[in-house]
Amino acid sequence: MKRVFDCKLSKECQRDCLEVMNKVARDAEFTEWLGFTKRQRYILDVRRLISEVNNISKTIYACKGFLSSYSRKVSLPRIDQMTYHLESYMGNIVGFFDRCLMLTNGVFALGIKPKEVTFDNIISASRIKQHKLCKELKDFNDLLNESNLRTMRNQVAHREALDDQHTREVILNEFNFLDTDEFGNDKKFSLRDFIRDKKKLKESYRNHLRNWEETVERTNDEVFKMAEKVLSGLFEQYAKTKNSL
Repeated sequence: MKRVFDCKLSKECQRDCLEVMNKVARDAEFTEWLGFTKRQRYILDVRRLISEVNNISKTIYACKGFLSSYSRKVSLPRIDQMTYHLESYMGNIVGFFDRCLMLTNGVFALGIKPKEVTFDNIISASRIKQHKLCKELKDFNDLLNESNLRTMRNQVAHREALDDQHTREVILNEFNFLDTDEFGNDKKFSLRDFIRDKKKLKESYRNHLRNWEETVERTNDEVFKMAEKVLSGLFEQYAKTKNSL
């Protein structure tokens, strides 16, 4: 999927938004939100929600590049920097779905308060139940559950750090490569041991990076395909709601 701003819904809403602002500039000099009509408020609110979806989608796209980067200016081991980006990615993937739900609430004008916008509340709304978008949202939600991303995000957010086979392997090899043991005593290395441990550490980094790059790329493809379907369904509804106000 291209940028969210390139979808039909975004382009249509952008044209409407420009029309609203041009009309306001011609007709009156006021800045208060209450001065807009219901139709104008609806258009501007949907545009804001689209921007929020687009912003988080850009961070999801950028994750793969962040994974392979390493800054020596940050006083963190490389594995900790990679883990930081992965944990942020998991939160953003789930957040992307949540913002799609917020956009759905806005486009359908369901009137659900932002703090109460959840998957269950959205699909239980009468206007959503009768719409084909309900299936698309359920499929999107199932993808997050079946891919284990939501579980991993909750693990990171509420309990402990990211823990997987490749991460554990890197941490173990980093520990073996340290100059001191767990008690702070100096280790004695032979040149052969040094070369062996360095090789193991590099290989574990490569395996870890390769595994997560493939996972991120595959997940992004699946997530954005789902998002395309949701945005397509919202485009049709946007025109109907806008014209009814």
